[in-house]
Amino acid sequence: MIDKSGELLPFESMIVEEKHVCQNNAKARHIIMCALSEEEMSKVHAIVSAKEMWDTLALTYEGSKEVKRNKLTMLTR
Repeated sequence: MIDKSGELLPFESMIVEEKHVCQNNAKARHIIMCALSEEEMSKVHAIVSAKEMWDTLALTYEGSKEVKRNKLTMLTR
C-alpha cells in the first residue's frame, strides 16, 4: 500500500482494511503472472497494481478504443 506521499507502507503499520486490499492485490498479481508467458511477464513484472497490469495487457492485445473503432469500420466496409 502506498501512502499519500508516495512511500510504501510497511505491512505491519497498515490497518485491517489496507491489509486486505494489499493481500487481494498480491493474489490478483500472482494469478495474472501465472497465466503469462515469460515474454508477456517481462512487460508487466515491474507494475505494482494488478489493475494496471490488466490494463497494460488489455491495451497490448486489444488496442485502444480508437483502434477498436477503426477495426470495426474496416470490417463493416
